[in-house]
Amino acid sequence: MCDPDVIAELMQFAADKPDVGQLACRIVRADQPNFFDSTGLLLYPDGVCRSRGWQEKNMGQYDRAEEVLAPHGCACALRKAMLDRIGGFDEDFFCYLEDLDLGVRGQLTGWKCWYVPSTLVRHKKSATAGNYSIFKAYHVERNRLFCLWKWMPRYLVFVSPLFTLNRYAMQAYAVLTHQGLSAEFVKEYSAARLFLLLVQARLAALYRLPRMLAKRRQIRKMRTISVREWYGLISRFKLDAIELALKF
Repeated sequence: MCDPDVIAELMQFAADKPDVGQLACRIVRADQPNFFDSTGLLLYPDGVCRSRGWQEKNMGQYDRAEEVLAPHGCACALRKAMLDRIGGFDEDFFCYLEDLDLGVRGQLTGWKCWYVPSTLVRHKKSATAGNYSIFKAYHVERNRLFCLWKWMPRYLVFVSPLFTLNRYAMQAYAVLTHQGLSAEFVKEYSAARLFLLLVQARLAALYRLPRMLAKRRQIRKMRTISVREWYGLISRFKLDAIELALKF
């Protein structure tokens, strides 16, 4: 649910910014509107993401318009010229992280993303599949590999297992201390089921590896920013593993 003037606010913001191809809304939790749901996306170096500001109480920290990596897909504005250039959502993702993928592809071709704080949207997170369901965990793990293979810098593709091991270590700590999504998942499905899910997701991703590599070649041909600029974006909008593990 969004305020009635959201579309007008987005159109007005983008009117004099021709290099802006995507806009992120000020998204709050539907059940607790004084807490944020998303003010854009943050990226962990192994391809997974989390919303910027997720679960933070509104203390005025996101009252300023600023550049972000990508918008949350539940409420955003996308410029038609950008979509004509890079295409729409990748249907191979089906669900989860498709907004990250689209946003990054836009960034790589020079289309900036801005967060617009005057646009208020209320969102019930994971209302369809559940916040720690098998369905969600499977698709997030599979799709983060799609992101990794499609557009991450080559060096990070090769060293990403180290980042993933670090993330798993933080998630194991979260389970032991009864914090975060991993702890809730293990309560519901067991550690063995989680391990099986990871294996299934990786096998499914590997099956589509040739397609992802073909898309990577297309993205490389279309890219207009330098590798250094791409690393700068990753560093600027990096998600910490401990935050990813400990937040629900």
